[in-house]
Amino acid sequence: MATRATYRFIDRSDWRPITTVYNHWDGYPEGAASHLCTVRNAEDFIRRNEQSEITPGHEAHGDTEWRYDIYYGAGQEPTVEWFERKMPYTNFEHFESVDEIPLSDFCERFGYKEEAA
Repeated sequence: MATRATYRFIDRSDWRPITTVYNHWDGYPEGAASHLCTVRNAEDFIRRNEQSEITPGHEAHGDTEWRYDIYYGAGQEPTVEWFERKMPYTNFEHFESVDEIPLSDFCERFGYKEEAA
């Protein structure tokens, strides 16, 4: 489904730049879990999601319905905060934070199941 989203990867250790990635497909939380739960950083995300592309930031795409901020760093459990566009859609900047939780909890909440080898 064409549910557009942006994913901003923020390294808490401050040595990597913030990288935002746009993905045209499956941006709702269940789809985002399938994209996020197998990656460590923006580079991984792009490698595993060929249709994704680096973008200047969340605001660069006026057609997104979801935004995700992924916080990660050496020795720290990644967390994800996600934002949903609220009506009216004419206000492209009207996003509200839904929640911020550890990435592992996000994956569990939205039904990500690791494929058997």
